Amino acid sequence: MDTVSFLKEALRLRPAERLELIEMLIRSLSKPDENIEKIWTEESEKRYKALDEGRLKTYSINEIIEHYKEMQIEFTEPAVIELEDAIRYYELELK
Repeated sequence: MDTVSFLKEALRLRPAERLELIEMLIRSLSKPDENIEKIWTEESEKRYKALDEGRLKTYSINEIIEHYKEMQIEFTEPAVIELEDAIRYYELELK
C-alpha cells in the first residue's frame, strides 16, 4: 500500500482511532537507534576515562556563566532558569 492509499484509509477511521494511529507512529519513531546508542556509549566511556585520568579541564557552572557574561552574551529566561536549577542540583550533590 502506498502512502496516499494509506492516508485515505486512515482518514476513514474514527477520530479516536486516528489519534491511536498517530501515537503508534510517533512511538515507532522514538525507538533508539542501536548504532547511535553504541557510538554514544563509547564516546561517554572515552570522556569519563579522560576525566578520571585528569586529561580534561573542567569548569564550574559559575565559571561558565562568568565566561559568557565577559563575552556579553545574554541568556534567555528559560536558559537562566535551567542554569539556576543545575547550580542548585550540583551544589546539593557536592555537599
